[in-house]
Amino acid sequence: MANVEQQKLPWRFLGASLALHVLLFLGLFVTLPSFKTPLQTQMAVNIVQAVAIDQSQLAMQTTPTDEEVVAQKQLEEEKPLVEEATLDQPKPEPIPPDLAQVEPKSEKAVAAEELKQQQALAAEADKQQQETRQAEAEKQQQEKLHAEAEKQKQDKLRAETEKLKAEAKKKQEAVKLAKLETQKKAKLEALKKKQELAELTKKRKAEMAKAMDEQLRKEQQQLQAQAKSKQATEKKRALAKLAKERQLAMDKAMNDQLHEEQQQLNAVAAQAMQGEIDKYKVMILSAIAHHWLVPAGTNKDLSCQLLIHLGPGGVVLDVKTVKSSGDEVLDRSAQTAVMKASPLPVPVEPEKFNKFRELRLTVRPEQVTVR
Repeated sequence: MANVEQQKLPWRFLGASLALHVLLFLGLFVTLPSFKTPLQTQMAVNIVQAVAIDQSQLAMQTTPTDEEVVAQKQLEEEKPLVEEATLDQPKPEPIPPDLAQVEPKSEKAVAAEELKQQQALAAEADKQQQETRQAEAEKQQQEKLHAEAEKQKQDKLRAETEKLKAEAKKKQEAVKLAKLETQKKAKLEALKKKQELAELTKKRKAEMAKAMDEQLRKEQQQLQAQAKSKQATEKKRALAKLAKERQLAMDKAMNDQLHEEQQQLNAVAAQAMQGEIDKYKVMILSAIAHHWLVPAGTNKDLSCQLLIHLGPGGVVLDVKTVKSSGDEVLDRSAQTAVMKASPLPVPVEPEKFNKFRELRLTVRPEQVTVR
C-alpha cells in the first residue's frame, strides 16, 4: 500500500504543474480582452472553473494526510530491493509551454499508466529476486559439492586406515598362530619323550628283575649243593646277606635312575608350563596395548613399572606404580589401560593361574614387557 501511495506522488506533482501552466495560459487571455471573442470568453470562463477545481483538488492532493505520512514511514522500512526499484523510477519531464493547452489525462488513463508502472516495477523486483535466489542456489550447490568432496576424502582416509588396521591384525594373528603351533609341537614332543622314558624304565626294570632272579637261582643251586657240608648254614646266611646287599644296591640304582628320569620329566613339564605362561602373557600384553592411549608428545625413552593383582577369571583387583617414569600423565594412562583391559586373559587351571595372581609390568610408550 505504501508503494502505491509513493508511486502516485509524482503524478500528483505532474497534475499540479499542468494546472499552473493552464493558469498562466488563461492569464494571457485575461490581459488581452480586445482579442477575445464571445466564444473565447465563454471558453475562458469554463477553463477558469476547471482550473479552480483542479487547484482545489491539487491542494487536497499535495497536503499529506496522516495515512500518507504513516505509509511514507512504512515505505522507508521496506527492503532495499523495493526502494531501489522505486527510486529508479523515471521522473516526469516538465511539460513544454506549447503543450499547456493539452487537456489533463482522464483518471482511467492515469490509473492505466500507474498500473503499467507498478507492473514494470513488480517485474523488475521479481527479476532481481529470481537472480538473488539463483545466486543463493548456486552458492548452496557449491557448498554441497565441497561438502561431498570433503566427505569422500574422509571416507577414503577412513577406508585406508581400516585396511591398515586389518592388515596389522591379520599379521598379529598369523604370528600368534605360529607361536601356538610351535608350543603345541613342543608339548607333543615332550609327551612323546615322556612315554619313551617310561617304556625304557619299564624295560630296564624287567631286565634287572630277570637278572636278579637268575642270580638268585644260581646261588640257591650252589647252596643246595653245599647243604650237606658243615658250612651250609653260614654260606646260606652269607648268600642272603649278599642278596640283600645286592638288592639294596639295585634298589638304590633304580631309585637314582627313577629320580633322574623324574627330574627330566619335571623339566619337560616345567618347559610346557612356561610355554603356556608365555602364551597368556602375550595375550595379556595384547589386551593392555589395545586399551593403552599414549599421551601425545610423550618421551619414548620413559618407562614405568606396574604391580598388578589379579583375581579368578583375570579380574584386575589392583594396579600400583612400583617405579614411576617421572611423567604422571604417562603413569596414569598405563594404569588406566590395565583397568580398561580387565578381565585379562588367564588360564583356567588353578595351578597355572597361581602364576598370574601377582604380575609385574614394565611399560614404555612403544612396547610393554613382562617379567
